[in-house]
Amino acid sequence: MDLSLADVVTASGGTTVLAAPDGCRRIRNLSWDSRRLDAQTAFLALPGEHFDGNDFLSEAAELSPLLLASRPTTVAERQRASELGAALVELQDPEWALGQIARCWRGKLAAKVIGITGSSGKTSTKELLRVVLATAYRVSASPGNFNNLLGLPAALLATDADAEVLVLEMGMQHFGEIARYAEIAGPQVAVLTNIGSAHLEMLGSREAIARAKAELPGALPDGEGLVVVNGDDPYTPYVLAVSGAEARQLTVLRYGLAEANQVRATNIVYDGDGRPCFDICFPDTLVKQLQLQLQGEHSVLNALAAAAVAWKLGVPVDVLRSALEQSRPPTQRQEVIELSSGTLIINDCYNANPESMRAALTTLQRTRPESPHIAVLGDMGELGPSEQQLHTDLGAEAADLGLALLVCVGQKAAWIAAGARQGGMPPSSVLYFSDWQEAVDRLLSILASRAVILVKASRSMALERITQALIDSY
Repeated sequence: MDLSLADVVTASGGTTVLAAPDGCRRIRNLSWDSRRLDAQTAFLALPGEHFDGNDFLSEAAELSPLLLASRPTTVAERQRASELGAALVELQDPEWALGQIARCWRGKLAAKVIGITGSSGKTSTKELLRVVLATAYRVSASPGNFNNLLGLPAALLATDADAEVLVLEMGMQHFGEIARYAEIAGPQVAVLTNIGSAHLEMLGSREAIARAKAELPGALPDGEGLVVVNGDDPYTPYVLAVSGAEARQLTVLRYGLAEANQVRATNIVYDGDGRPCFDICFPDTLVKQLQLQLQGEHSVLNALAAAAVAWKLGVPVDVLRSALEQSRPPTQRQEVIELSSGTLIINDCYNANPESMRAALTTLQRTRPESPHIAVLGDMGELGPSEQQLHTDLGAEAADLGLALLVCVGQKAAWIAAGARQGGMPPSSVLYFSDWQEAVDRLLSILASRAVILVKASRSMALERITQALIDSY
């Protein structure tokens, strides 16, 4: 970002308590961490679970030229800011203000903005797209999974003025969130990976989830926007109808495995580690035998989404192919780790929902088919009233995969274990633990060499601790 102090104050919509001595001073960063301030960084005081940024206003005034408070300030805080020459603004809603400041910076950028949403695959697709587009454009992208009302504006503010493309991941828990992201970011391209069961707790049904996701294509400019959608997803027609994509003459590009898709994969085969090789059919050309370093059919779909956007934006198919083939998975997402014993860990524990769990189990089944397969599965969050049934169904599906061992960790994972037993998996092959350390201790006592272990659960379970414990033991 590179805004004048006066621009930031105006965009924030707050009440000016102390005016800026120099409104033309450049603000190049915004931080809510008082330890990361300097003469060009504004301080946004956010109330948090453990710390309230407003408690550090006086300290921040020693370094920052602009303090954005999220509560009424005290006489002492105002005096201190005045002594140090810092401007002081009081905000009603700091999240909204942050978004407005990011929106102000967006208005000064010439970059084409691509928004990515979906129930799963957002981060992986974003990373693939970032790598592919970087072969032809100056690209900026959300770091990690900066996809909420703090992360997305922060990613936008971190975008350089000379960026040609900005790729932003957009998460969602409630109606209106994606519409707000779009208001801030002004996307011209919308990518929708799928409509799954994530966030059922908040929205109640997959149709409602689809309606919320449709806010992204719904925000694209009439007659100009590009919508790239999973043509195999049963909710795609509903998303397009709700968003009015075709009625508003947006360009719609479907990708997937079905023949009706404009960008599709054919002749998929998997190597011994579950990595797919396939052909990509574009409307005007064919790319044969593209070999991913990522695992699973879901990676084929993520790669197709990235390929569809890149092809439409003019990236040559030979360049596109090379970039996809060199891509590696983000940390904790299908991260393959081989131990000195020959055991292989599929570290996929960043997050989980029923659809991504099924995809991960299928990947496990395809990886080193001759090796014993172990699935370490934890709780899935945000599934609402259907959570018991969805966990139980997952266990029943796991029972059909011929696993050597199913290890279930967490309170809700007890339903996975019950479903597996009900599905006919031998009780001796289904282990349940409420505590992750107990699961590690048992695994280490029985682990066979050259086993393949999948570790996956929702983020709140932090099952990467199991992965790390296994690594540390070999």
